[in-house]
Amino acid sequence: METMLRVHCQQLWWNLRDQAMEEEVHERPLYREFVGLPGEPRLPDETTILLFRLLTPAWE
Repeated sequence: METMLRVHCQQLWWNLRDQAMEEEVHERPLYREFVGLPGEPRLPDETTILLFRLLTPAWE
């Protein structure tokens, strides 16, 4: 839960779509470190990011 919340925050901060967020987490070590998965082989994919985003309330 904490990891996905961190992914969601990064997505909002950088205004990234789900696919772009997946690519950034896979390609940038700094993003992986921030979300708490620095050496993790299993990273969240686009579908997981989408489902989490849909389950979170809109705070706007």
